[in-house]
Amino acid sequence: MRSAVVIAVLVILAGTLLAFREARLTARLRAVEAENVRLAEAIQVAATRLTQTEADLNEVGQQAAAATAFATGGGDARPSGSASTAIVSTSGTFSSPTLFPPTPPRPSVPEYDPTQPPPAEPMAAQAPEAEAAPSQPARRNWGQEQILGAPDTERAGDVPTAWASRDPDGGPEWLQAGFDREVDVVEVRVRETYNPGAISKVTAMVGGQETTLWEGTASGGTVPRDFVVRPPFAVRAQSVVVHLDTTRVSGWNEIDAVELVGRDGSRQWATSADASSTYAERSVPRER
Repeated sequence: MRSAVVIAVLVILAGTLLAFREARLTARLRAVEAENVRLAEAIQVAATRLTQTEADLNEVGQQAAAATAFATGGGDARPSGSASTAIVSTSGTFSSPTLFPPTPPRPSVPEYDPTQPPPAEPMAAQAPEAEAAPSQPARRNWGQEQILGAPDTERAGDVPTAWASRDPDGGPEWLQAGFDREVDVVEVRVRETYNPGAISKVTAMVGGQETTLWEGTASGGTVPRDFVVRPPFAVRAQSVVVHLDTTRVSGWNEIDAVELVGRDGSRQWATSADASSTYAERSVPRER
């Protein structure tokens, strides 16, 4: 009788042990299945990223080849089928890719990026390097034609070799600069020579429409200086427009030159100009 009880107890214990082990094995099997699902999803994500990376590398290679062809005279540097303007951001500072040739040295004058505050201590003004210019018809004092060619206003002040609007604090004004060749724009450089800080927006003419490259509140500072705009997106243009709010800075706000820097390393001074107004339109002597 006792042996039968012992056997029954052993059978129950064995059954319980087997059930416990079966439950553990089932739990482990489910965990392995869940891990397999997770690994499969991770592999799928990695494959997708690899495909995208390969596509990005292929596009970069095409752009590099196109830029090399353009720089050596091979034609348009834009990849075929791409839009001439692709807005990807409206803020920040644009840096030209290292795949493209570096631009030549800039003139030795104070400059700043309008999207970044200038240094607390103003830089000492230096005279810009003058370049030889071909003979041209006489220019009107403070007329928009004064922005044509390289800078020729070598000191800060109210100087007639720079453009000025008809009235000193009349409100919105604009100055348009045209160039000989259309380029993929890396920089627009506006040489300010008197009462800087009134520039409110810089645009590029694309397909007959203005595309905003920068808009905001500029800081004052020491002149002559280059107000530098680096577009945060790809844009190809041959003409730019500098907008001013002349009520922001008292007195005439004068501009001596506008330069267009291309991604191919080219640098162009304006060869045509137009403006909302110019002091040259006034027939009375100018008040200082």
